[in-house]
Amino acid sequence: MQGPHLGNHAFGDGCLLAEREPAREATPQRFILGSADLAPASVPKISPDGTFVVYGVLDGISTKLYRRDLDSFDATPIAGTDDGRGPFFSPDGQWIAFTGQYDGDEQVYVIPTRGGVPRRLTTGHGVEQDAKFSPDGRWLAFTGEYDGGRDVYLMPAVGGEPV
Repeated sequence: MQGPHLGNHAFGDGCLLAEREPAREATPQRFILGSADLAPASVPKISPDGTFVVYGVLDGISTKLYRRDLDSFDATPIAGTDDGRGPFFSPDGQWIAFTGQYDGDEQVYVIPTRGGVPRRLTTGHGVEQDAKFSPDGRWLAFTGEYDGGRDVYLMPAVGGEPV
């Protein structure tokens, strides 16, 4: 079965192809994300405007999302992201989406980039994760495990039922 094609993303046959970022000229910058107390637990994601990174940190027995401005050495926890992991940005950079486990199953949530109350986007009864916004920000693709298998689903980015 062929799935919809959105911009540089292809969905269907259980595959999600990542978009290719355009080449940019920049001076490489090296910085350390964690310390002995804050071990990174996810791949850091750079904000669309290139001013900060967000990443998951193992904080005791759970994870939390942290934000670090690229011109700072200090990382700060993002309020409302306890047990959050796998962060990624909306194309406009206003929202951080992530996987969280607040109501039993892993679901996809969004939160403003400065923190706040997470809003659940996915509505299924099963594990929903590995999500990505379409380039225009109108759609959200994610993997869902409802019946023992993992499939790719597509839904409106504002939330609701997969189509």
